[in-house]
Amino acid sequence: MGDSNRRRARSVLAVGLALLVAVSLSATALTYPVGDPAGGSETDPPVRVSSAPHLPAPRQQTTTESGPAFDATVFKDIAGQVATEDGVVPVRGTATGTDSVLVVLFDRRGRVVTELLSVNDSDVFEEEDLELVTDDGTPLAEGRVVATVLSPGRDGVVGDGEVSGVARADLADFEEEFLDAAGRGAADGRVTRTQQQLVELYYDQTIEDSGSDDLLLAEEFVYTDGRTTIERVVPQSQANRTARSRANRTAPEPIRVGDTMVVAGLTNRRPDDSTVFVEVVGGPSAAAFDLAATQTWGTDGAWSVAIEVPDDAEPGTYRVEAEDGDDAETVRFEIRPRGANETAEVGVGGGWRRT
Repeated sequence: MGDSNRRRARSVLAVGLALLVAVSLSATALTYPVGDPAGGSETDPPVRVSSAPHLPAPRQQTTTESGPAFDATVFKDIAGQVATEDGVVPVRGTATGTDSVLVVLFDRRGRVVTELLSVNDSDVFEEEDLELVTDDGTPLAEGRVVATVLSPGRDGVVGDGEVSGVARADLADFEEEFLDAAGRGAADGRVTRTQQQLVELYYDQTIEDSGSDDLLLAEEFVYTDGRTTIERVVPQSQANRTARSRANRTAPEPIRVGDTMVVAGLTNRRPDDSTVFVEVVGGPSAAAFDLAATQTWGTDGAWSVAIEVPDDAEPGTYRVEAEDGDDAETVRFEIRPRGANETAEVGVGGGWRRT
């Protein structure tokens, strides 16, 4: 396939996949379990509570008739990461007995992002694209981010109800005062408190305050560069087998002329807005292979595509590339003649390896 044809095919695939994802999301978004909007197992824990030893443990709540409660919340990171190229993280959850919640994120350098979200009549709060940028336009630093959602308790006020002289302070009052305390608008632009100090201050003024019945849920994710990798190149007949351990990941998998091969990998990019393109870029008959692409993966970041090996492909060593528009990885794999009887052994003959 020539370069111009490949570019045209890539554009067509991207548009087609975007339409399919849009239709799929509109048809199924409200049917996912609240704890896993990517459609994962209902047995998965809906909330990852921060377990960092230096942070106070968030108070766990269940629905009661006597006051507000969270059912679940989730920051839709991918395998515990958010890519800097995406720059946003979706949040969706439920909260009963309140009409709003406050989302607060803390980066490793002490920068803070806040967002006040309304709770609808179905007790759902949602922000599809929470920007990881402070209110003065500074992006969050790469690294560990503590992400929280706060709701006032039965009394409807934050903490003990007093914030900088404001009686019966609600979430909006608290948000303004906390951002000022965190150093918003400092003349020199410097952050004067560490992440740990800010989180402790936040907890002290909310769930740890005297007489407080506030509710808080907390998670963590890593804000880092986008990454897309290839983990396996195998015949489709073996694609559904249990993944090999990392120690044996380079064991060869025989792929033959006329087979359908599966290329599988991992990414931390958002499936809604990103496409992983997979292309055979080197080898005796590389131009005969079709381009493949996917926008379908869950919160584990695991993607896969199937590619037909042409009946007239010449056996030999090939290279396949996976790329997301910003990051790419290429691995080598072997195609053997149709009907060959040799048995693949670890470290001998075919298989695949990174280049």
